[in-house]
Parts: sequence; C-alpha cells; structure tokens
Amino acid sequence: MIDAIYIIGAFLLGTYICLKVRWLCEGRGMFNEVNKRSSHKKPTLRGGGLGIVLTVIPASFIIVFIEDSEIRKYLLALLFTSSAIAAMGWLDDIKPRPAWLRLAVQTVCVAICLYFVPQVFDFIPIWLEKIIFLFAWVWFINLYNFMDGIDGYAASQAVFIAFALSLVFLNIKLIALVLVGASIGFLRLNWHPAKIFLGDVGSTFLGFILAGLMFINLNTQTILPLLTLTLLFSADATFTLIKRILKGKKPWQPHKEHFYQKAISTTGLSHSEFVIRAMGINIILLVLFILGLSGLAVFSFICGLIVVSLFAWRMKYISGK
Repeated sequence: MIDAIYIIGAFLLGTYICLKVRWLCEGRGMFNEVNKRSSHKKPTLRGGGLGIVLTVIPASFIIVFIEDSEIRKYLLALLFTSSAIAAMGWLDDIKPRPAWLRLAVQTVCVAICLYFVPQVFDFIPIWLEKIIFLFAWVWFINLYNFMDGIDGYAASQAVFIAFALSLVFLNIKLIALVLVGASIGFLRLNWHPAKIFLGDVGSTFLGFILAGLMFINLNTQTILPLLTLTLLFSADATFTLIKRILKGKKPWQPHKEHFYQKAISTTGLSHSEFVIRAMGINIILLVLFILGLSGLAVFSFICGLIVVSLFAWRMKYISGK
C-alpha cells in the first residue's frame, strides 16, 4: 500500500509538471522536425523529459534526507550529478551542443558517482574496474538516448527497469518507485501519437539514473541478472553499434538502423503496437531477472538472449525480410 502511494503521488505530480513543461517547450518552439531518420509523421515537441526530472530529483532529495540510508553519500552524489546531466540535455534540446562537451559532462558525472561505489571484483585492480564501469555507465547513458526513437518506448522501459529494481533492492526502492510514477505520468503525453518527446534532457537523465541505481547494487551475484533486465535495450544498441563499425560506418553519426526502428518501418506495426509487444518481452525478462538472482544467473542470461533474439526474428519474419 505504501509503495502504491509513492507511485501514485509521483504519477499525479509528474503528470501536472509534464503538462507545464509541454507549454514551456511549445513557447520556446522546441519542435523536432520530420526528416528521413524520423519515425514520427509531423513536427513534435521535444524536451518533455524535463517533467520527469523536476518530479524525481526534488522528491528523491526529500527521500534521501528523511531515510537513514547507508548509501546516503552515494545517492546525494547521484542526484546532484543527475541534475547536471539533465541540465546538459536541456541545453542540448534548446540548441545542439558539441558531442565532445556532452560526453565530457557525462564522464565527469559518472566518475564522481563511481568514487562512492565500492570495489566489486577482487581479481582485477580497482583502477581498472573503475575504468570498465565508467565506459559501461557512459555507454548506457548513450544507448538509452539512441533507443529513444519511437513513441513510448524509452519511457515504458524506464517504468519496467525501475519497477524491477524496486522489487529487489531496498536501498534504492523509494527513488525507483518515484521514477516509476513520474515516467508513467510522462507516458500520458508520450504514448503514440506522442504530443511531446523526452528529448535529450529526459533520455540522458533516465539512462544515467537507472544505471546509477543498478551500479550501487552491482556485485558478482547481480551483474548477469542486471544485464538480463536491460537486454531489450542493451542488446539492440550494442549489436547495432558493432554492426556499423564492422561496415566501416561512423558509430556516432545519426542513423535509423536499430532493430526497433526497422521493425516499425517494415512490419506495419504502429509505435504503440510494437511497445506493447516489447512490454511482453520485458515481463519474461523480469521473471528471468528474479530467477537469475536466485542462483541461475548464467542460465537466465542465456535464456534472455534467446528470448530477445526470437523477438527480433519474429519481427523480421512479419516484415518478410
């Protein structure tokens, strides 16, 4: 019952703030125009993720100060740096900023948070572990941004991952629940046909904070289950990146080669129809995530890869290609 109060409260507050943010973005003329890479059919507002940020950050600060948490310093660092990530994203939504600047801000913010993360693996030097985690975290931020290309997909994935984390990790449970409620509130405006997009402010913030909630709970028992939980996004983005590099294409250039983008353009499915199917896959991944935490991590991860691969094959089969 208490959990529901956090979700409902964040949903109501998030819905209200997202509506205000929509008017703000409209007043600034922050529209994504239609181009050859677009999945939308008409100019659509961007920057709506600011509503999630303005809901989650203040509420989470209150939670951190009220709760007597052993990871309080880490959570404070995560919230302050999440704000910086969101601010950089908002500036980029107003006017595109250089990629090196965005990457520099992300790297510094991740490094600050990783300072508070204890060593996970004792078979490698801690400095090497931090470097690996830094690359992984920055990659997750950007893959989340890459995967925000159709209505409702990134926001629904945030609902799924945050809810799954709240079921298992008590140290970040309330913040995760607030994130669930705020993301559902935004989904009311982002469901197909979307009235507003997350924008960089929303996608980078979600990628950063979701990774942060996972990294503080990372250990030798949770690493594969957590990877299983994120497979729908991480497998698509990573596979597409590798494929583009092997073809000699510049990985940082905008494109329309992700699996979900091809599925929309070739199957005839609407955005919402694809997202609903993806939600079904997420339910399976949630079961595998919990199963992996019970001691069957390798088995669950392999099953997750198979499930996601079959989903991709099914979409390709429907398209006839």
